[in-house]
Amino acid sequence: MKHLPLLFLLVLVSLKGYAQNDSLAVCYNSGLECFNKGNYDGAVKLFTRAISLDSNNMQPWYSRAMTYKEIKNYREAEKDYTRFLQKNPAHFNALYDRGFCRSKQKKYDLAVLDFSSAIALDSTDAKLYMNRGNDRFLIGKYRDAMADFTKVLSFEPKNIPALYNRANINRYLENNQDAMNDYSTVISIEPNNSSAYYDRGNIKKNMKDYKGALEDFTHAIELRPDFADAYLKRGSVKYDSGDKSEACEDWAKSASYGNSGATNLLKSFCH
Repeated sequence: MKHLPLLFLLVLVSLKGYAQNDSLAVCYNSGLECFNKGNYDGAVKLFTRAISLDSNNMQPWYSRAMTYKEIKNYREAEKDYTRFLQKNPAHFNALYDRGFCRSKQKKYDLAVLDFSSAIALDSTDAKLYMNRGNDRFLIGKYRDAMADFTKVLSFEPKNIPALYNRANINRYLENNQDAMNDYSTVISIEPNNSSAYYDRGNIKKNMKDYKGALEDFTHAIELRPDFADAYLKRGSVKYDSGDKSEACEDWAKSASYGNSGATNLLKSFCH
C-alpha cells in the first residue's frame, strides 16, 4: 500500500451516509470543488459545515484534516486525523499523515508511533522508514534510526539522504569505517557532492590519515571554492603536518569567507 497523493476526486453523488441528507452531500462535494480549485479556506468552511450536519460521518473529518495539512495548519490537522482514526484505526494514509503533522510540530515520539503503526500495515514503504528514522534520530534513538535508514537502503540503495543520515549516525557513534563507507558511496553516486568529501575528510583527519584528509578537503574546495569550513579543516591538517605557512594561508581564506574560528586561529598561530 502506497501513500496516496494529496488529491480529492470530485464525487457529485451522495456518499455513504449522505443519502438521506442532500445538504450534507452538497456541503461535502462543494468542499471538494473548493479544494481542487485551491480555495482551502472555502473547503475548510464547507467541510466544517458538513461535520456540523453529521459529526458521526468520518469522511468530512478526514477531508478537513487533509485540507489543514495542505495549508500547514498541522495542529488542527492532527486533531481531525485523530478523530477520524478513532473510528478507522487501521487507515494507512491517516496514520501516515498524522505522523507527518506530529513531526512538523516536533512531537517526535508520537510521530514515531504513527509511522510504526503504518509500517505494521505496509512494511514496504521506504518513505515511512525514512520519516521514522529522522524522528528517532531527533529523540536520540540513534541505533533505531540507523536500522530504519538501513531498511530504506534495502529498498533504494542509492537513496542519498538515507546514506548520509546513516553515515552521520555512524560518525557520531565513532563507527568511523562504516561512516566512511557510506560517504564514499554518496561520492560514487554524486561525485560533485562537496559536503560528502568534507565529511569524509573529517573522519580521515580524526583517524590521522592526513594525506587522505587533505585530498578530500581539497576536492571539497575545488567543488565549492567558498567552502569556508573546508579551508579551516585543511589548514588544521597542514598545521598538524608541520606546514604552518600553508595552514595560515588556508585559515586566512576561511576567515575571508566569514569563519570566525579561522580568524581566532590566525590571531593565535599566524602572527
